[in-house]
Amino acid sequence: MAIRFRGALNDFSQLEYGYCPPEAVPIKEGDNLENVIMQALRQALPLFILTGALAVVRLVKGLNWTGEFSFVYMLVVMLLWSVLYFALIVLHELIHAVFFPRRATKDVWLYQLQAAMVYCNTPVTKRRFIVMSLTPAVLLGFIPYAAWLLWANVPNAILSIAWGSMAWSMIFGGIGDFYNVRNVWQQVPKDAYVFNYGIHTYWIEDPRKKKE
Repeated sequence: MAIRFRGALNDFSQLEYGYCPPEAVPIKEGDNLENVIMQALRQALPLFILTGALAVVRLVKGLNWTGEFSFVYMLVVMLLWSVLYFALIVLHELIHAVFFPRRATKDVWLYQLQAAMVYCNTPVTKRRFIVMSLTPAVLLGFIPYAAWLLWANVPNAILSIAWGSMAWSMIFGGIGDFYNVRNVWQQVPKDAYVFNYGIHTYWIEDPRKKKE
């Protein structure tokens, strides 16, 4: 599996490598990163309200937090939270990479220290693209968050809050993926293939059909 760590992404023109067939159809999406982020945030707002409401209901239901508050312990947990967060955003991209073809080259880039992204120019099926996009948020966000809702009353308050907030942040980290899934689901034909070129996403018809 060819996964390369490319370092810091300073300009999105760095992603303009690979091949974009002339017949490829660009997916209608934001023209720049700021536009994409705003559209993704608006789309994900109901999800954040729902997960936040579930957290409030869980807290109101009652918790079994015990033990004295320790400022030093809180600082240690916050430090570990920061390290774990950085590790998980990289793991998020590595999970994406696993779903691309095994022999394809997958490049992991770091962006502004708090985000990462994987770039792969190899086309994949529409279904595979959707599964690839959603899996990290499910494994690192939704499942741990659901577990926190069930076991939020662990004895240590700081540990419980760190657990819940980390899971929620991993859900939040998938807003770009949710945005891509909606666009691909709505715009790409069932049997088409999806790929990245630069910061944008394109689709092409199944290459096997051209040979028939």
